[in-house]
Amino acid sequence: MVIVPKANESDVKEALQEIGGTTLTIHYVSHMDEVLKLALTSDPMPKSQKKKAAGKPVKKEAPKKVAVKKTAPKKAVAKPKTKRK
Repeated sequence: MVIVPKANESDVKEALQEIGGTTLTIHYVSHMDEVLKLALTSDPMPKSQKKKAAGKPVKKEAPKKVAVKKTAPKKAVAKPKTKRK
């Protein structure tokens, strides 16, 4: 499924004609509420997977340690003065 702004409908149809069509379902929308209705209508995890996942604890990974090299702060170097003509 592809969600596209209604204003781009003619461009998408023109592009589809050039490439010879598509097997995708294209929805043209005018407002964000239409996007939300289309995008949030189905549950991505089937019930069978939910039952299996419900009994298993969630594994949390420990944060990875990163070595940080400490360096002394750099000293400011004065630029030499140039003579103006």
